[in-house]
Amino acid sequence: HRFARLSGDYNPMHLDPVMARRLMFGGAVVHGIHLLLRALEFAAPDRDTDLAMHSINAQFLHPVAVGTAVEFEIDERGENKTLAYARIGKSIAAKIAVTWANNNHTPIQVRHDIPPKETCVTLNDQDLPSAQGQVPLNLSSELMNELFPVLCNHAQSYQMATLLATTRIIGMKCPGHHSIFSELNLSFAPNDLPAGALQFAVDKYDSRFRLAYLHVKGSGVEGVLKTILRLPSQTQPTVDELSQIVKPKEFANTRALIIGGSRGLGEICSKLLAAGGADVHLTYRSGEADADTVIEDIIAHGARATAHRFDVTDGGNALLEQLAGWQPTDLLY
Repeated sequence: HRFARLSGDYNPMHLDPVMARRLMFGGAVVHGIHLLLRALEFAAPDRDTDLAMHSINAQFLHPVAVGTAVEFEIDERGENKTLAYARIGKSIAAKIAVTWANNNHTPIQVRHDIPPKETCVTLNDQDLPSAQGQVPLNLSSELMNELFPVLCNHAQSYQMATLLATTRIIGMKCPGHHSIFSELNLSFAPNDLPAGALQFAVDKYDSRFRLAYLHVKGSGVEGVLKTILRLPSQTQPTVDELSQIVKPKEFANTRALIIGGSRGLGEICSKLLAAGGADVHLTYRSGEADADTVIEDIIAHGARATAHRFDVTDGGNALLEQLAGWQPTDLLY
């Protein structure tokens, strides 16, 4: 959450664990640029007081679930090049290659504050090929120092602000809500572009792989970002839709207790049984809003259903108290 404030990338796939359960990774994942900056934080201490990058390539190869232990491996290739790897067990989550500049660049102005919190845009296949825009360069020195003190004290502010701006572009602007940051390639060199913002425009979109190439440029920087437009989460059919394949009283004598009935297979089972006349009690652990939506759909169809909050690791006594003597004929989990 602190990195989201620092970068301005509030994409819910990083911050909303309940919503993120429905996405392809099965839960909230760490920002790729967060991994990149953490690797640079470890790579930076042995360098001169002032750090400047000539170029950087980062490949984000494997999602990192929030709360996962990550091992960073730093490989110095002479004075001017560093390779860094973020590993989860035997899997490489991110691979980063940095070429350091021999001479520090002229400082470029950035806004020393937190980026404004904006609404996450949702682009689709039709919108993405023509998408373009820009984001301001922001860098809160206070928050940067909390998260990355070495980089805060030794790295070029505009280069750090540029890296942070890339995750805001991908996660909030283009493609936004349904995005996966795949790769970053940036080169730093003086140019005549105005300071204070990073511009972006989609150069190419390959619909076969839902892969977009974004050309980015700003004062002292130019490069390419690769992003994947991921598919939106699956929406399950309604009880009315499912009732077409279930006889009205097919489960009339069934009292079904469904553990984990607020989404996925549990949601489908709850709706199918209810459509067939069953008395349904379903449980959820954290997805109360999801469970409420399922119950509302079932009741709107004229069927019966009740939801209970229940964590199986707590044991069954709490659930038995909620059921208050109601006895299931069938248990689904």
